[in-house]
Amino acid sequence: MHYALQLKWVDPTAAKDFPQATQVQVSLSSDTGLQSLLPEERADAVKGWLAENKRSILVNPGRYYGAVELVNHEAIERRFLEKKKKFAALNKLTREEIELLGLQDVYSQP
Repeated sequence: MHYALQLKWVDPTAAKDFPQATQVQVSLSSDTGLQSLLPEERADAVKGWLAENKRSILVNPGRYYGAVELVNHEAIERRFLEKKKKFAALNKLTREEIELLGLQDVYSQP
């Protein structure tokens, strides 16, 4: 059985109901001609494919044979900023309020 992956840009704010990852491992089929390349060469080739997009996607060598890793820097930055905002809000609470709300596990600086 064969599968194909099509990448389609979507508005990330519209996809809040779906789990979102900041990185993904993508295995490339043998007909791409990239499996015989070294991991760094394969990553460079995929960078060329993605060069037209306007988003900051980093392409790293993959962890698996014939794979690359795609990393979405915008998602990483967005998650960091959300965590920083939560921490700022929690920082306004007293220690007692944090414990009463059961948020002591969440109360860690980003």
